[in-house]
Amino acid sequence: MKVTLIVNSKNFKMKIYFLLICMMHRTSANVEWKLKESQIKIGKSLNLECTASPNTMQNVSRRWTGGVKNRLLCFNGVTTNPQKYIETSESASRYILQIKETSEDDLDCPYSCRFGFQSDEKILYVTEDNFNYLPDQNTTEIEYSLNNENYTLHLEFKKVFPEPVCKIQIKDTIRNLTKVKGSKERIFYHITYQMESRESLHACGSDLKIKCTIGKQLHDINFTNDLSCTALDVIKSTISDIQIAGIVLGLFVTVVICFLAYFTYSKKIIPQKRDQGKTYKTANTTKENCHPEL
Repeated sequence: MKVTLIVNSKNFKMKIYFLLICMMHRTSANVEWKLKESQIKIGKSLNLECTASPNTMQNVSRRWTGGVKNRLLCFNGVTTNPQKYIETSESASRYILQIKETSEDDLDCPYSCRFGFQSDEKILYVTEDNFNYLPDQNTTEIEYSLNNENYTLHLEFKKVFPEPVCKIQIKDTIRNLTKVKGSKERIFYHITYQMESRESLHACGSDLKIKCTIGKQLHDINFTNDLSCTALDVIKSTISDIQIAGIVLGLFVTVVICFLAYFTYSKKIIPQKRDQGKTYKTANTTKENCHPEL
């Protein structure tokens, strides 16, 4: 007995195409998870809230998967690592997975919340809006040197997010630092800045003042340098001090002159007004004597 299978090629291709679309679209409209915190902080807890719509089947299994290895994290309330994850229930259709002591490996990873056959999977991204990481002393290196009458500043951040914009302040002048090297591992940047100048990058007798903008935060660095002031720096500093002293002295002298001029003017004008007043009274008296009442 011979059986012949006839397949409508056009309909078959359409069904295969539709099936592939369904497999690629891994987020169900009935299940959704979101991050409850507005800001992500390393070392603090994060809470992922998964909500199913009312028409979702009840009494179905649920599970969380994710992390850097995208593995099973929790199944029906039982976590694979209780020291790291814990699930709590707010209602029959809302569950929260808490990630304790958030680390770099917990971020920029896929996470999936599943109710039965319905699930929502997406990546927990870090952005400038939800994450800032400021470098500390252990992840910051600064070198400031003078060679062949050239000043060189070398600033390195080994761990920072997002990418900083750094400037150096010399008295009232602000100059941008140039990025000479940069790389990104997982979520953190490793960036090096450099600046060279024939003039010193610090005011004589004071520290280096570096200001960086990291996302929405300001990061100030005051670096105590051990460079002694050169003869040129001393001359410039002395000239600057003399200029300031000259301006102050000039203002003082101007005020004194204005005060003396006003005092002299007042001393001269007031007696004249008094004399004019006396003359006016004498004239009136004379007129009255010359025209007695009839």
